[in-house]
Amino acid sequence: MTSGQPLLRLLLTGALLAWGVLGAVATAQAQTYPGKPVKPVLPYAPGGIIDYVGRTLAQKLTETIGQPVVAENRPGAGGIVGTDTVARSAPDGYTLVLMDPAIVINPTLQADVPYDLFKSLQTVSIVSSSPEVLVVSPKLPVNSFAEFVAYGKANPGALNFASAGIGTTPHLAGEMFKLRTGIDATHIPTRA
Repeated sequence: MTSGQPLLRLLLTGALLAWGVLGAVATAQAQTYPGKPVKPVLPYAPGGIIDYVGRTLAQKLTETIGQPVVAENRPGAGGIVGTDTVARSAPDGYTLVLMDPAIVINPTLQADVPYDLFKSLQTVSIVSSSPEVLVVSPKLPVNSFAEFVAYGKANPGALNFASAGIGTTPHLAGEMFKLRTGIDATHIPTRA
């Protein structure tokens, strides 16, 4: 068993529970759900965690519910483009968005988000979690967290940290780390 299999099982269980809730709502409305293909929108470029989880869920849900579940990437603006696509879609449960914490971060950082998070979207389920992890180069002369903080304080501006882009969860976690430790480090946004 690989280390990713327990996480995958957890993700699939959460997704199936979410699908069960959607199915119960649809039944309560005297509809047969799903009666047509379901489209989860993945609001980031292919290759990241949202893409991997979304495509894995789509495959397993297709097998489970007997309808095609076809994931579609709609990247742009830190997830805003894809999320807006879903916010503007018919509220029938056939167009879903698989999103990370940026769904709540974006409206706090940008005044022009084109959807109202609380009026345009309905939360169905949390299907995964992705903790932030601090890793350093083995070339750095530190062997513990305390040594890393001491090195950062003794060498202002010598450290960099990467993220998937400005305003993303890793970026904000890095900024919070800087504030809490007093380290001066440079943010380097990368492309997914």
